[in-house]
Amino acid sequence: NMSHEYNRQSRLPDLQQRKAAIDLFMETSGGRMPNAEKMRHRMMRALARDAVGYASAAFNLGEMALSDQLARYATSLSPDIRNSLPWLKLSCKRILGQNGWRVLQALLGKLAHRRRQSD
Repeated sequence: NMSHEYNRQSRLPDLQQRKAAIDLFMETSGGRMPNAEKMRHRMMRALARDAVGYASAAFNLGEMALSDQLARYATSLSPDIRNSLPWLKLSCKRILGQNGWRVLQALLGKLAHRRRQSD
């Protein structure tokens, strides 16, 4: 349980350290690579995708402040993350709120169960 709590709290610092590693790599070695800026963009987008995933998980746990913080960090890494399916899902969760999201999940679970039974 203690490691789980530490893991949740360390998500943002972990993402920040990963970004710092990418930045350092690009500063020191990027000039020797063709398409370095394209590669940097892809790495930042992947990091932003991780941040959105963590934001979604934090939302599920009721950690709204952490979810918001991670979502803001994701957009600072790659503003076009707002065009992704994970961002859309997180946005829907936020619109529905935690209770609405739980109700929707329960309904979707029931529908999936019925579909499996009818197959």
